[in-house]
Amino acid sequence: MSNTDVVITGIGATTPLGPDVTSTWDGLLAGRSGIRAIEADWVDTFDLPVRIGASLAEEPTERIPRVQARRLDRCEQVALIAAWQAWADAGFELPTDEREDIEPERLGVSIGTGIGGPVTLLDQDDNLEQHGMRKVSPLTVPMLMPNGPAAHVGIELRARAGVHSPASACASGAEGIAKGFDMIRSGKADVVVAGGAEACIAPITIAGFAQARTVSTRNDDPAAASRPFDVDRDGFVLGEGAGVLVLERADHARARGARIYGRLAGTGITSDATTSRATTPRESARSPPCGRPSTRPG
Repeated sequence: MSNTDVVITGIGATTPLGPDVTSTWDGLLAGRSGIRAIEADWVDTFDLPVRIGASLAEEPTERIPRVQARRLDRCEQVALIAAWQAWADAGFELPTDEREDIEPERLGVSIGTGIGGPVTLLDQDDNLEQHGMRKVSPLTVPMLMPNGPAAHVGIELRARAGVHSPASACASGAEGIAKGFDMIRSGKADVVVAGGAEACIAPITIAGFAQARTVSTRNDDPAAASRPFDVDRDGFVLGEGAGVLVLERADHARARGARIYGRLAGTGITSDATTSRATTPRESARSPPCGRPSTRPG
């Protein structure tokens, strides 16, 4: 293992299967499903055809103090929880004014999210329309912005080597890890807290996916939903949660005696340059973007 290798020294997660890595892993090994009925009034209010989702096993407010939680969007909350776990798992202490574990200028954050905090946007818009501007939170923008999860983790850990927030739909978390890998390999950081976070089980997202006919409507059997390789598959299930890794330069990890889970050998990012609605170039030829007629052979 060379000094330029990137290793994993910490893991954190909060998911529909459990509030941490151990419970989530145990759930996966046991074959448990994290999909369940959505317990929210708006399901009946809007008569949505999809009534299931992969909601968190534990509410973020069980880990985050109430006052702090009110200042954070749910997506920011889950990112913080997973980052705290990964940071502690890597053997680091939460920073103080006289930190000795790592120089802030050598610590980075890269946490991706596909959409950020639209629930905050919708809630605050309701406040504006129903009660006027005085009821709109002054923290609205910091809570809804897509870089909020990464920003709050960066502030919490006092990371100064760069805080990044890739947004590439379902690949956002993977791209967050790839960005962290690049930061270490390029010499910009010794340690990067990297991963992804999402928390947007809401009427508008479910309605939008339902209109696109991409989500499962197996409401009577949630545990059997979301089976992408099954001949009877009928769509995916909207979920929420966060997963975070502590990436570290190999010689830095060895010098402090860190436990090493594995080595990140490399990353790759490409684009098929067709259309967001197609899964193959052939489908793209049949369904061109913006509804324009296709002249390509089908």
